[in-house]
Amino acid sequence: MDGAATLSEAVVREALAITASPPVKPAEQERFVCGLALDGFVVKWSEGSVPLLRAMLAKDVDLPEADDEVHQLLKHFGFDVSREHLDQAIEAHT
Repeated sequence: MDGAATLSEAVVREALAITASPPVKPAEQERFVCGLALDGFVVKWSEGSVPLLRAMLAKDVDLPEADDEVHQLLKHFGFDVSREHLDQAIEAHT
């Protein structure tokens, strides 16, 4: 673990590191993931890496449609660097 962390942060990080990716979900893991959701977090799994803990986005905002439209406009007008910056920002803040 890098840097300082509270005891609760360290416990969550360690528990997250040993979670199994879907569809394998033991009952204890299901409760852990649900508890994280209640605190506003979602777990993202990707092949070959440890699971990532991300802040849950507001469900009231229709982000996929709005995000897609912004990407289409940036692509249409040739703002490739801006589109890449937007992708980086979305990845960093989700």
